[in-house]
Amino acid sequence: MSATGYPSYEAWFATLSSAQKTQADQLIAMFRTLGCGDPEGWARSEFSENIAQLTRFLFLHRIWSDDIDSWAREPLQWITGLIKEADRDPNGHFADAGLALRRMTERGVTASDIASVARMIAYETAFAIVHRIDEGHDPDASRGTPGWVLMETDAGERMTGRDVSGLHEDLLSLDPSGREGRAE
Repeated sequence: MSATGYPSYEAWFATLSSAQKTQADQLIAMFRTLGCGDPEGWARSEFSENIAQLTRFLFLHRIWSDDIDSWAREPLQWITGLIKEADRDPNGHFADAGLALRRMTERGVTASDIASVARMIAYETAFAIVHRIDEGHDPDASRGTPGWVLMETDAGERMTGRDVSGLHEDLLSLDPSGREGRAE
């Protein structure tokens, strides 16, 4: 046992049945394939605490790739596109952003710098949304109003009965770069 009273991974793994070891190995392999930095820890938590860790990881990992880091990929393309759209329709949705991007680029702000700001705003927005999901209710609403919960489904889209919570706790640590949002 470690100083905290939590057995080592090896000691924990030794307590599993043969079938459980096979399941744990498969889960660890899935985490590893997805690029998880601590596949054994996430798998152990799923087994020991019955937390939908693979589902949490998949959800948060996708947020990073599609909704945060996407702003840093080819920023000149989306910046140019937003500027062109604002020029085409200066009263369109968020045209003010396209016009602001034009002013920024005209003043020499690089696409890379703009992308860094966009990526940070995307992270802050994603964090606020997953925190809102984790909160499960509107704290300003009157008593008796409904709340919400994110639930796990199996591969056949049947409910497993496990909620997917605590997302805000791991969002930053799942930055695929390993830098937790820090600059290179």
